[in-house]
Amino acid sequence: MEQYLFHNERRTPDARIISRKIFHTHEFWQADHILAGTGSLFWQAEDGVERELPFSPGYTAVIPRGVPHRFVYCGSVNHWLSVKFASDSRGDRALGFLQDSMLEHAMRIILEALSPHFMSRSASLAVVNAALGVIVGRFVLELSEQDPASSEFVRRIREYVYSRQGGDVRLEEIGEVLHCTGKHASLRFRQETGQSLKQYLDRTRADFCARLLRTSDRSLTELAAQLEFRDLYAFSRFFRRTMHESLSAYRGKKFDPR
Repeated sequence: MEQYLFHNERRTPDARIISRKIFHTHEFWQADHILAGTGSLFWQAEDGVERELPFSPGYTAVIPRGVPHRFVYCGSVNHWLSVKFASDSRGDRALGFLQDSMLEHAMRIILEALSPHFMSRSASLAVVNAALGVIVGRFVLELSEQDPASSEFVRRIREYVYSRQGGDVRLEEIGEVLHCTGKHASLRFRQETGQSLKQYLDRTRADFCARLLRTSDRSLTELAAQLEFRDLYAFSRFFRRTMHESLSAYRGKKFDPR
């Protein structure tokens, strides 16, 4: 789940901003959207190898907590939005996305929600956290697609499940998307991942439920309808079974932003 911490809208030339020559890490996630200028983001893999991600306007870089990185800026004019946030997700690398409409839209929403003339502080944070959830979801999906151990079959399942945004996805539905039976999809998913497809569907749906509980001001009944549960009782039973907590208890928790 994602929680906004702080942000910077920065420009160069600025005497306070220089190209980072030394790799550094943060105890938070970072999403940078390039509005103007060019340069490169370098990140360091666990094996010590340095990887380069060139950026240009419209580029969005996502850097997970603990990933060593540095920036090098080219030219005399650079302008970018950098949002720092906490997330329960994990990643071992930085990823870049050029002209990704989903991420551009999410970053525009964040920029607008953080402006002084937006709604109340609580409303702004709810909007920002929801947009950050979209960004991290896109990152996780891309990470799975880059995993050499994931076949095209598994990647298509993950992509489809993510596109349903917490909706009720059944095995038969997966089978229809992949032109096979639900039983075949389930058997092959387990063979390739070692994980039950039903468990994967439930866990992914539970993650979307938890994200909405933390970021949305909508009532529990409204969230149940949005997530395609039959009623609030079914929503409550599902959440308690998968997350071992009641809806109200989870929504009322204080989350550590570190």
